[in-house]
Amino acid sequence: MTTYAILTHDFRLLTVEQNRLVLRHPGTSLSVDTLVCVERAGDQHSFRTADTSRSWFDFDTEQFGRAIPTGFFDLVPVPLYTGYHIRRGAKVLRADPSYFASFVEQEPSLWETFRLIPVHIAGLLCRLIDMKWSVNQAETTLSFSARRSTFSHLALGEYRVDLDAILDKMSRTSTIPKSFIFFDGWKPNKAVLINPAIVFVLFGYGRVLREFQVSTESLASLAHYDGDVIVISDLPEGHLRSLADPKIADRLHVVPMDGHDSADFLGARLSLFATDHLRQYQPIVYTDADIVFDRPLAPILIKGAHARFCSAQVEEHTDFKNSDSVGAWLYRQDSFRSDDRHGFNSGILLVPNLDDHGASLAAAFRTLVNYAAEHGRRDHPYFDQSVLNYVLYKLGDFSPSPVTEHTQVGYSDFPEQKPAQKGFVHFWNTHHKARDMAQYITWLRENSQVRD
Repeated sequence: MTTYAILTHDFRLLTVEQNRLVLRHPGTSLSVDTLVCVERAGDQHSFRTADTSRSWFDFDTEQFGRAIPTGFFDLVPVPLYTGYHIRRGAKVLRADPSYFASFVEQEPSLWETFRLIPVHIAGLLCRLIDMKWSVNQAETTLSFSARRSTFSHLALGEYRVDLDAILDKMSRTSTIPKSFIFFDGWKPNKAVLINPAIVFVLFGYGRVLREFQVSTESLASLAHYDGDVIVISDLPEGHLRSLADPKIADRLHVVPMDGHDSADFLGARLSLFATDHLRQYQPIVYTDADIVFDRPLAPILIKGAHARFCSAQVEEHTDFKNSDSVGAWLYRQDSFRSDDRHGFNSGILLVPNLDDHGASLAAAFRTLVNYAAEHGRRDHPYFDQSVLNYVLYKLGDFSPSPVTEHTQVGYSDFPEQKPAQKGFVHFWNTHHKARDMAQYITWLRENSQVRD
């Protein structure tokens, strides 16, 4: 039996606070447990809480807590708004312009008209409202305005988005859409979700932790990144948060994994990508710990969310068919039709989302696992990178853009002149990674007027 939340014409949800009927705009700060629901009680309708107590409303005391309903109401259809008046005898429920709702004796109008939305969809709506969207590939993002929305249309910047289209899409998938098309008159528009995640892999207490520390410093102060950070690690979350930049620490989440050999260390990210753990994010960027983020990341992430393929930095000194570091040893065992092309460095791997690209990443994981099972977990210096090159090229799910044009290779005493500040600097080609990364950040601050 479906339980429904109650939405007002001015886009507020009926909730319970201190046993009173209170109206609140949807948003992530609103807990689904506080929602007041319309639910059947026998052949009648009454109010019930959405929390675990599932208590009924007492119409005499106007408080929740009853085991058995003390009163009922009728749902009177209002076809014009696909809504209802909630009538109890001579009274109808009114959404007061303030924050309260109550039954009053008067002829119903918009203030007494409500829409009913399944509770789980109302929960998704609360999350959707606060998310960021790129419309028509714009390099800036928009968010919905709950205060300017109604139970018919959502306000997205200066656009009006049909609420029914959004609700229908969420009802069919039970998830927040990664994108949707809406119309401004006869003009179509496409909104793409911008909900990024940066993924690291860290095993043990080696030098990589200092690299991670410097990398997150740049992620916070130079890239101004405000999304989630996911770390695959065998280390405690508290320890990793203490190493991360304070601006990042509260948004850092650890996925526990143990690593005992190179197959574990190199394949951990593919193991995660083969699950639904990252399904909510768009885009997803895996980075090695030896990356400095040297410019605001938001425009690059927007490009990544709009991208049609997975992306990494192409290495022009490699040849996919002949360079073992980028999968030639796999290609020789299973050649397929392919143009001559360079391989790519998988130290930065951008995945637009898992809805469209999860099958490719799951195939890479399965290839790695099956090859290791058949040939042994022998060390290979570029096992995961080789597998990614081989699988993504064979499945046609790779493009150099946008990662290649936004990546430079760092080295000792980098840079020799004013850097382009493209977005990513990968310090794989230096023996003292953390030192050289930190020196570059210092150089940027001293010479490029970078501010935290």
